Amino acid sequence: MDNDGLRAVIGIGSNSVRMLTARVYNGVLTDTARYREDVRTFAGLTERGLSDEMMVRVLMAVMRLLSVARGAGACDAMLIATSAIRDAVNAGEFARHVREGTGLEMHVLSGEEEARLGFGGATAGLPGCCGMIDIGGGSTELAVGVDGKPSAQISLQLGAARLARTVSASVDPEAVLADLVQSITDERGALPAELPRYWVGVGGTFHTLARVSQGGKSDIEGQVLTRGDVERIADALHRMPLERRASVPGLQPARADIIVPGAWIALAYARTLGIDEISVTERGNLDGCMMVMWG
Repeated sequence: MDNDGLRAVIGIGSNSVRMLTARVYNGVLTDTARYREDVRTFAGLTERGLSDEMMVRVLMAVMRLLSVARGAGACDAMLIATSAIRDAVNAGEFARHVREGTGLEMHVLSGEEEARLGFGGATAGLPGCCGMIDIGGGSTELAVGVDGKPSAQISLQLGAARLARTVSASVDPEAVLADLVQSITDERGALPAELPRYWVGVGGTFHTLARVSQGGKSDIEGQVLTRGDVERIADALHRMPLERRASVPGLQPARADIIVPGAWIALAYARTLGIDEISVTERGNLDGCMMVMWG
């Protein structure tokens, strides 16, 4: 197989199914292209597992993206899944449907694996010590390390979609933040006493906050968000009716109901860990998988 051939990694997240296609050489990705389909996987998760309807919806999204990858000439592809599938008691059944429909084996990442891969992908090429926060729909991963190698990582059941299930529109933000800060503080001991000064933000919450802060501009790679930016945007969006929020430039309507909970999670991490600003990146666990598999 051509070592320089195009590869694809498809990731089933709690909000969307994403795909990265790229060529890999010595840990460097080139000819990258990113795709996503919003499916809201977490919304189909119950105590009995992922609903039949959601399994079909997610599988169709995976099949469409795989077709795009093959049409672009991808010579190999892999499939990963994160929090929503991790939580599903019928994940094995869903994996069988995926295998039958696509020929792909679904690799369900543990929270720590997700954090390690996300850190490797998001901080590749960044010198020195850094930290990464990846806010997903069902969980949040955090890792710190040096030169793309994490030295500590944690995964918490704090996701934008998960939190949205438990809070109402009239909730007191400071009460929610107090609970979030306590949850993060409880896990603080797994991290080094001295934390990095440079942080990168991964995932749809940070992407949306960056776009909103720029008035809807799509180029967000390297955009710096301050703690004040997050506080201001979270407060403004929380005060808006849902239908008004959906029309804010840079905010995808499908995220209107979960962006405020996501922003609260980001703000809680900033307060707990003393983070004053964070650099947003579109890189993450798909990039990390690509480099581990074919780098």
